[in-house]
Amino acid sequence: MNALVENGFVAALQSLPWATIPVIAATSNAPLPSENQVIVVQCNEVEHVAGPLHTATVRLLLRTNAHDELAATHADISRKMNAIIVNATAFNLAAQPLEIRGLFVKNQSESRDESAWVSTLELAAGIAY
Repeated sequence: MNALVENGFVAALQSLPWATIPVIAATSNAPLPSENQVIVVQCNEVEHVAGPLHTATVRLLLRTNAHDELAATHADISRKMNAIIVNATAFNLAAQPLEIRGLFVKNQSESRDESAWVSTLELAAGIAY
């Protein structure tokens, strides 16, 4: 189920007009792209609630190589990822047999390691399957 949730979020993110950077699932066997930016979707936990309802913890990680000319782009994409929560109805998993029934931000962070800026958005997602 975790891979199904990740793939659903990947497909939904890729369908957004601003998502012009690679979006991959953490469970994917594909190597990380060498592009300057990537969004990684990670789902470590899915809990069955009742009937078709599940709750999932989903992390969206935006990683941008730490080049000064990419700082504004990183900030812009990070803001747009956060806006998904404000307008969750525009973000759907229609490409998968899943339906989002609610999104809630559990945690949000911005950090910088030796070579990259990283924005992390951890979500609690109500999902019908």
